[in-house]
Amino acid sequence: MISPRKSVTFQLLPSGKSEIEYLRVCVNWEGVVFSMEIKFTDDNYSEYFSQDRLTVIDFWATWCGPCQRLAPIVAQIAEEYEGRVFVGKYNAENNEELLERFGVRNIPTILVVKNGEAVDRLTGAVNAAKIRELIDKNL
Repeated sequence: MISPRKSVTFQLLPSGKSEIEYLRVCVNWEGVVFSMEIKFTDDNYSEYFSQDRLTVIDFWATWCGPCQRLAPIVAQIAEEYEGRVFVGKYNAENNEELLERFGVRNIPTILVVKNGEAVDRLTGAVNAAKIRELIDKNL
């Protein structure tokens, strides 16, 4: 049995496709919520940066408690902005290119990228309203 606030990720599209997106199933007391998130990696991030769309990246790690608390918020934001903004997660344990490129030293960090350049960021476990405000001011 999955305990409350745990999540499971399923791959929707096979590796090598132009858009690699994952379905995140967040199980909570109210039921099951589905939303789209991108799994950014060192191998695929350039596909998203080259498109004319705002990109929001959640830098996280499995051992990071605040990152785990932020996960359902990022899933919710991904659903709300689907089709307008690329929203996804970047595992700082398995990847390092973007950490170095954008000077990310702390996690969780929410980074807003426009035309391949970092334009804004939030650090720490923030609420959905702050992330929405960050996105809306950069759209």
